[in-house]
Amino acid sequence: SAASDVYKRQILRAQQSGDINSTTNAKILAACILNTVQGLRVLSKAKPANYQKMLSSIVSTTLAALLK
Repeated sequence: SAASDVYKRQILRAQQSGDINSTTNAKILAACILNTVQGLRVLSKAKPANYQKMLSSIVSTTLAALLK
């Protein structure tokens, strides 16, 4: 998808600069990030008050995976 391609380009750029892990496949990582973002959007619309802590944990975990 176009969104996945945008993420992939940015991931490749960040990998080349050393900002994120360069051993992870950029295409797979882009798909994972896109899936996470879409899931967060769905969950945040469902019951935002009940899911606030979980949503924050998902974001933290995703960012941690990028920076390893």
